[in-house]
This record gives sequence, structure tokens and C-alpha cells, in this order.
Amino acid sequence: MEKQINEKQLNLPTTFTFHEDPGHGWLEVPYQTIVDLGIQADITGYSYRQDGRAYLEEDLDAATFIMAYNRATGRNEDDWTYFNSLAKTLVHNGWCFIRNLPNYTI
Repeated sequence: MEKQINEKQLNLPTTFTFHEDPGHGWLEVPYQTIVDLGIQADITGYSYRQDGRAYLEEDLDAATFIMAYNRATGRNEDDWTYFNSLAKTLVHNGWCFIRNLPNYTI
């Protein structure tokens, strides 16, 4: 039986923040984790990046990250149950600061 790799063995974060405002949402992750997962070229310019953090837009890029995270830890990439347990949601009642950050680039 194959041993499941855990986040600590891979040096992956085990907590995440999902930011949402009245119009959209973003998953905040360390940019280095995107690099470690090998998906830095798969993230679109609809996400944002600043100061070693990436804010992945909810429609595509957050899903790309979650599926890669699941694959890296030996989980089914389409089962987000475990990952959702690692994330907390931070609701911004007005315009979220993320919208003013530079767009994502490699």
C-alpha cells in the first residue's frame, strides 16, 4: 500500500485564507508554494501577487492550486473536502484591498 505524503513532509502550508468581497473571491497562498507545486505558469493574470503572496481568483486559479495541492499530498484532486477544512473565509464588506494589487506574473 502506498504511503500518503503529508503537508509537513512537503513543507506545504496547512492553513489558508479565502478573501471575498461583494463581487469576487481569492485564495491567499505563499508564492513559493505555487513554485513548489510547479504550477506557476498555470496561474492567470486574473489573480494578483505581491510581497511573496499570491491571491488566486476563485473561478479558475484557486481550483488549479487546490487540485495540485491535493495531488501533491496523495489525495483525489477533485475532492476538496480536506482542503476546505484548512481554509477560513475573511469577508470584506466593501472593495477588497486585493483588487489594488499588481496582477499575477511569474
